[in-house]
Amino acid sequence: MVESMPLVKTSNMKTVKKPFKKKFSQVKHGWVYIGHIPHGFYEEEMTAYFEQFGKIINVRVCRSRKTGKSKGYGFIEFADEGVAKIAATTMHNYLMFKKRLDAKFIPAEKMRKYKMSKGTPWSEQNYPLKQIRKDANAFKNAHRDDATYLKKCRHYIAHYKKSIEKLQTLGIDYTFTPVDVPPELADKI
Repeated sequence: MVESMPLVKTSNMKTVKKPFKKKFSQVKHGWVYIGHIPHGFYEEEMTAYFEQFGKIINVRVCRSRKTGKSKGYGFIEFADEGVAKIAATTMHNYLMFKKRLDAKFIPAEKMRKYKMSKGTPWSEQNYPLKQIRKDANAFKNAHRDDATYLKKCRHYIAHYKKSIEKLQTLGIDYTFTPVDVPPELADKI
């Protein structure tokens, strides 16, 4: 009997090994690492260029989170592993825009450690830190009403008092008068 067969219980409670059917053949995808990418040869251009080898599933150029600019390398996922091997051997040491491409085939076992997300690719106009910076600047530059300003000043004064108390317990005599304190809170210092 074949060991890969699952155990199935029949009506008379005997265990019988039943062969399962493969519904469809499992085609392994192939990945290619592309290094020393020239400026301007990004996701769209890579997709258009590498489609001559076969069907492409995904293309990723690794980018900086801080600036969104290319780090100079990327990955291409092909629908077939054989096509990926051919593309890697063909494009290795290929001279493009005065840069020599470094192309290597990556087996599926090694590719698991790299995360090839299916989401929208980053660009110099769209990268994670840009939105975070935009939100932080909008919050920082937002117009605050008087009640919010007073609440913030109370918080700063309380923090200032705690700092002075800590210094005094350490034996350091330090006095400091804050600037720009609203007249309502001037007596609480």
